[in-house]
Amino acid sequence: MAAPAYAAPGPVELAARSIETLLASARQPVLVEPGEPAFALDPEHFHIERSTRWLRLEVWDEHRVLNRRITALRTAGPGKLTLETATLGGRHGQLLLYDEARPQNQALNRKAAQWTGATLLERLLARHFPGYTRHRLSAGADLEHSLSPAFPRACLVRGREAWAAMLAPGEPEAARLVSFALIWHHYLRTQMPHLAWKGIALFLPEGTERQTALRLRHLNPQIAQYRLFAFTELQGAHEIDLTDAGNVLTTLAAASTTPKPRLDPEALLEWSLQQHVQNLDARLHAAPVYSQVQGLTGSQEGLFDLLAADLDGRLTILELKATENLHLPIQALDYYIRTRWHLDRNEFTRQGYFPGIALSPRPPRILLAAPAHRFHSTTEIIAGYFHPDIEVDMVGLGRDLAAPPKVLFRRRLLPGPAESVR
Repeated sequence: MAAPAYAAPGPVELAARSIETLLASARQPVLVEPGEPAFALDPEHFHIERSTRWLRLEVWDEHRVLNRRITALRTAGPGKLTLETATLGGRHGQLLLYDEARPQNQALNRKAAQWTGATLLERLLARHFPGYTRHRLSAGADLEHSLSPAFPRACLVRGREAWAAMLAPGEPEAARLVSFALIWHHYLRTQMPHLAWKGIALFLPEGTERQTALRLRHLNPQIAQYRLFAFTELQGAHEIDLTDAGNVLTTLAAASTTPKPRLDPEALLEWSLQQHVQNLDARLHAAPVYSQVQGLTGSQEGLFDLLAADLDGRLTILELKATENLHLPIQALDYYIRTRWHLDRNEFTRQGYFPGIALSPRPPRILLAAPAHRFHSTTEIIAGYFHPDIEVDMVGLGRDLAAPPKVLFRRRLLPGPAESVR
């Protein structure tokens, strides 16, 4: 008697079997629909119902419910599935199901965040910029122009008026948002000079906006207007008043010239410049030069690299990097904000800094120092957005970080082209 012919499973059955197999082996199963936050799957918060035409999948958490009809398995790989969905109106979509615990799936976490961020940005722009057409909405990488895939971005156009927009999807990205937003705005201005570029709109998670607001208040208003929005996943976004965004959260420890032990290239460069600071700028007092001044209690990011005073008593911030760093100008701006805050309140003198030197009330100046071949290509672009009152010099040094510094070039970084902001 002939063996019965094997019947290949249909698309719905194949999808069902694939889902069951993945869920049986996954340690941290996650379900993602493009543009929506991920759902962590556990047996108490999802249900699958079979029919001949589709699988009905329902998943929920404390705030949301997702109900979709799965019609087929689109792709499958180790610990991951892409599922095709259909709505009553006949529109097709997709779901991504994967095991978050697998190291190979870390790229899927980034992809899911990009999906969510780009869709969220589009939704927020439609609400807060009505009447504008959204162009170049993207969450892809553009390494040639130093644009990160972690930050969804867009261009908004209404007539000839245009805005650059960018979103930071989470707290780690919020700290880096301003650097990439300025690069994006510069790129758009150079690509589409026929438009009247009005400003930059930034979106970040609620609770992370203080530092960004402080940075924006120290940028050049003649180059762009700056609008800042704080969002939550469930309640949308609200605009931050940059004129009332809170005080600088910073404390100043008592003066100390005792170096902190460190073993890294920056430490070599810092030690060399501290001992020979007049090689960098003959106008500076040879001593005291303070290393790692505590400017923000409990945070390594709140430490200045070097702080000196010139012969007129004007404070000088020396921001040092031994390796290429895109965020060097913004880190220096953070230090400038804190330094000026304490200077305006006479706290450096009260805490014993620069004994015998009458400090000038003039705003501090910034020296960005690095090996000449180690400045990032965007350093001048970003620093060009600083307020004209902030004096910034870029100083290129020789390669030997331990030797007395040899200056190969010195360049004043001037504010970018002041376009009318209408």
